[in-house]
Amino acid sequence: MPKKEMAAKAAAAVAASGAATLSKLQPVTPSQIALLFIWICVGAGWIFFETKHWTSWYRGLRAAGYERLAAGGAKKEVDRDVDGDGHASRKDSTGGRDRDVERLACRTHTGAAITSGSDVLPDRSGDGKKTPPKAISAAVTAPDAENCEAARLKLWRSGVLFGLIMYYFFKAEYRDVFPAAPRTYGRDLFFCILIMLLGCGVATVRRTKPLLLSRDQTEEWKGWMQIWFVLYHYFAAAETYNAIRVFIAAYVWMTGFGNFSFFFTKKDFSVTRLLKMLFRLNFLVTFVCICTNNDYMLYYICAMHTFWFLAVYVTMGVGQSWNEVPWKMAIKFAVFFILCVLLWDVPGVGVVVFRPLYPLLKYQDSLHEWMFRSGLDHFATFVGMLCAYFHPNFSDLLKRLEASSPHGTVQLTSVGIKMSLLVVLAGMCAVWYRLVFVLGKYEYNRLHPYTSWIPIIAYIFARNMFPWLRERFLWLFTFAGRISLECYIAQLHIYMQSNAKELIVYIPGYPLLNWLLATAIYVYISHLLFHVTGTFSDALVPRGCSKVSIAKHCGSVFVVGAVAYLVGFGSVHAMSSS
Repeated sequence: MPKKEMAAKAAAAVAASGAATLSKLQPVTPSQIALLFIWICVGAGWIFFETKHWTSWYRGLRAAGYERLAAGGAKKEVDRDVDGDGHASRKDSTGGRDRDVERLACRTHTGAAITSGSDVLPDRSGDGKKTPPKAISAAVTAPDAENCEAARLKLWRSGVLFGLIMYYFFKAEYRDVFPAAPRTYGRDLFFCILIMLLGCGVATVRRTKPLLLSRDQTEEWKGWMQIWFVLYHYFAAAETYNAIRVFIAAYVWMTGFGNFSFFFTKKDFSVTRLLKMLFRLNFLVTFVCICTNNDYMLYYICAMHTFWFLAVYVTMGVGQSWNEVPWKMAIKFAVFFILCVLLWDVPGVGVVVFRPLYPLLKYQDSLHEWMFRSGLDHFATFVGMLCAYFHPNFSDLLKRLEASSPHGTVQLTSVGIKMSLLVVLAGMCAVWYRLVFVLGKYEYNRLHPYTSWIPIIAYIFARNMFPWLRERFLWLFTFAGRISLECYIAQLHIYMQSNAKELIVYIPGYPLLNWLLATAIYVYISHLLFHVTGTFSDALVPRGCSKVSIAKHCGSVFVVGAVAYLVGFGSVHAMSSS
């Protein structure tokens, strides 16, 4: 009897385990099957073009070999052709060699006339005249064809690679193929890792132009904040929550600063610019949402940056002539500020305004997440736009302060002014830290939208106070900043799982080794995703593309997506019926 009871209990345990496993296997959605269908089609296209490429390469290799053999034979024949005195004919030998070189140059496109950019071929007739370029028109255009072929093959390869990465997302998050472990926090370990990474970053210092808020510097800024942000999630470092809020405000500030600077100086409000930015911000997150069956608002950073980019685009694009007149620009700033106040500081207004976007901005059947996340930083973009507007003035001030003087009086005055400003900003930061930053999570959130600009402005000034600081950046953090969007999205599913609530376990029982391996995989995949996104962006929304071409591309994407979704919907319906 006891044996029967034990067997029954064991069977029940196995059944319960199987039921738990099955409960984790969520049903496949039509969108996921549609994505699989597209990937299969892309894989077939990649096999075709890859085969064509290597076949062409092999044929070219054989043809080059035959030409070398023929050139060797021709040289031997010329060497046998001697004049009456028994000496080899120098003219024939040289001419034969020249013909061989010309034939090889036309094939490999490395002849002197092509590589030097010359429009003519060397003289072969002996009359001193140059041969017109018509004879080599095919040879000149051949590299363009090869470049197009290489770009097409790169696009197909990127499609296959992207599909493999999305499949990895699907298996890691949606199917939970890897064991999970709880996140644990240790202050000593957390800050030790940050300090070690800072040391690694200092070891990669490089030089750049000494500009105020240069591209390398802003990428560096994004990079070290992103590293802290990801480790905050990985180690559940809840005590650094307030610092993370400042970092996110800085990201939103950079959205206002960078886009305002671009539109103010470049004056490029084209559809191509609009679509490339929207593509950059939403391409990856769209496919990740499909693979993991998540709401768009789970990746609220993408939604926030998209919204604030569009806000800056509309502000600068409407009434473009006003952008050159200071008092008219002040009106634009005032309108922008008032709208921010109405949407987030007047109860109920924002919910009504954003209600039409409910299917896109909802999270757990509510707009609360959107209103909360966007409301925390609803003035950061405005402050970034103001800083961008006065950026030339502050740059000129720095140049005047740093102008050389034979007596050194200007330099002493410059240091005095800078140190005075630094003391004022340090005092503001000290007050902000004492009265705001040390508050609890919920108390801090209430004051954060109105005070986050203080540490941001202080950091900018301290980072750019002296030329030797401005002309140096830490490459390691700049690299992390360039792939910050991919890192943000990927961390939720392949660095952690269950939407960043648990850790992925590759090496059970060795948490630090597991962290190292998970970090290597995560960073490498994020880097690949960055390049894949750029490849697709260049192919689907190329620079200088006409509106007609863009419309064709969008139409093609829509048709392919619709057909794929019909295939997915039909497949799911067939599986449910059976």
